Amino acid sequence: MILTNATYENNGVVGAICHGSSALINVKLSNGRYLIENKRVSGFTNDEEVAMKLDKVVPFLLQDKLSERGGIYNKAGNFQDHISVDQRLVTGQNPQSAKSTGEAIVAQIKNAQSLSLLITLNIKSEYQKEMKAAIAENITMSLQEEGNMSMSLNLILKK
Repeated sequence: MILTNATYENNGVVGAICHGSSALINVKLSNGRYLIENKRVSGFTNDEEVAMKLDKVVPFLLQDKLSERGGIYNKAGNFQDHISVDQRLVTGQNPQSAKSTGEAIVAQIKNAQSLSLLITLNIKSEYQKEMKAAIAENITMSLQEEGNMSMSLNLILKK
């Protein structure tokens, strides 16, 4: 949580997909407010939990918890690609949102005045290759186009 709020408060980009948004629910900024308070956020929906028969398995329903913390929760239909971008916070609804989330993070990085990046990922194995490629390809291209910095990005994605 300390790394997440430090990243955000230093003009960095914070991103999460699917259940990874649960990593944001207790993050507080130095002003004492939750990072997600009054920001548009997405994560796995209550309806998706029910459809996957996970609603009785998970410790809490993410959609409800994000809203309880003051997030402005928004969603698309079940298992549809959907992201929320609010300031430098990028959240994706589900694994189908992996590519869109990666592209939105790249867009945020291109617009950032300073670069500090934290991504929380919880992606099914069949989507990991696509997400990794989208982020790595876009960051490499954008940095080469600028020609004034170099960076390596390593993503370690676990099943």
